Amino acid sequence: MAEFVKDANFQELVVDTTLENRNDEGPMTLQNFTKLMVQFYEMGWMRGSGGAMGCISGSELMISPSALQKERIREQDVFVYNITQKTEVQRPLNKRITVSSCSVLFSLIMKETGSECVIHTHSKSANLLTQLIKSDTFEISHQEYIKGIYDPFSGKALKYSDTLTIPIIDNMPSESQLLVRANKRSSRQSSPSNRSSRQESRTFCVGTDLGVNQDHVSDDFI
Repeated sequence: MAEFVKDANFQELVVDTTLENRNDEGPMTLQNFTKLMVQFYEMGWMRGSGGAMGCISGSELMISPSALQKERIREQDVFVYNITQKTEVQRPLNKRITVSSCSVLFSLIMKETGSECVIHTHSKSANLLTQLIKSDTFEISHQEYIKGIYDPFSGKALKYSDTLTIPIIDNMPSESQLLVRANKRSSRQSSPSNRSSRQESRTFCVGTDLGVNQDHVSDDFI
């Protein structure tokens, strides 16, 4: 793929210093990033080379590499970009390693929703859900766990009686092709939510930061 720094959505991405309700666990670091990759692998969220994550920490955007075993990713394998200067800060020494093909989807979602963390996971439950539901959205309400999902547009977490809406987008052979459909869906979406692609367990979990995003992931997208 072309250099990510030239991606149109990355070029328009800005650092939001006004966000409240930030995670209190401290800033994302490369060490924490790689530890999470191992944790996600062990929990079955990112098996083998499948899955990816993009996180904003300060003025930097960290994105996992493509085609590497998630449980073996090292700090030097992570791609790091400066959002303000629109530059590549770090890339793996091995030139054959490329940034995740989900990077263009991450930048789109971050730009459109203000999210600081996006996780791409292959969830069996999400895949099954898209096969059973024929509409382009999945909605659920009166479930205890949706109270852990924060809506940055309203500034509040969802209530037990609220309705969580998950868009389902028909999948495409590659992320770059899926970008067009995701872009159209983003323009129609009034609030952020998890996104799942039909025909494959390709799910994007969106959160204002890692802490919020882990709440989303722990719900297994349902």
